[in-house]
Amino acid sequence: MLFSVQLVNNARSQIAADATALAGIYGGVEHATNIAKANLATPASFTDNRNTNGTFTAVVAIGAASASAQAFDQWAPALPTMNP
Repeated sequence: MLFSVQLVNNARSQIAADATALAGIYGGVEHATNIAKANLATPASFTDNRNTNGTFTAVVAIGAASASAQAFDQWAPALPTMNP
């Protein structure tokens, strides 16, 4: 039973991290925190690089499971690695 709870929490934490990173792209840390909490996840850390490379990274936890996700704003300036 305990193993299955961990599997579910692993999946839930990844889904929450994905949603949190997307919220962060368009609403910053405040919106990201709200989305994490709405998904019953504990926000662990955020890296807001929207102004430099158009990315927002979120790390969240649910129980003993944690996950990270990064979202990219396609309207941001191109990343240097994307230039020919």
